[in-house]
Amino acid sequence: MPDPVVTRQPVKNEHVKIESTKAFVEVRAALESLVPQLDARIFVLLQYGESDRARKELERGPELSIFNSRDHGGLLQITGLVLACAEQAGLATLDLFETIDGAVRSRGLRAIYRDAHPSPVGTEIAARRIADELKNRHLLPSP
Repeated sequence: MPDPVVTRQPVKNEHVKIESTKAFVEVRAALESLVPQLDARIFVLLQYGESDRARKELERGPELSIFNSRDHGGLLQITGLVLACAEQAGLATLDLFETIDGAVRSRGLRAIYRDAHPSPVGTEIAARRIADELKNRHLLPSP
């Protein structure tokens, strides 16, 4: 089998942040009533290597669609509750955001992540940071 030919093309992706005094669910409902979700069939086509068909479907679809939405405030609230519970229980916690963010900025997203999961390099970076923190807190058994 011949080696695959890999071509790369930059894709414009615009991140939109909406600030509102209204609740997230209200703003999301209003947007979703105006802008459709990206057709889930596109993901299936891409998953099975049907990029030409996926491209044609995208070209036939709406000019603007919602790929993903996230309640960032809700996630922060849940994170805060989990961390507070851990603290009350006397459990150690470690936020890897700075470590992973720094690695992504210096090495690039694709070096640290594969899709939504860490790459081997990303996993190693996280593991080293965790090991360092365990040593700093004297939580590792003596050799």
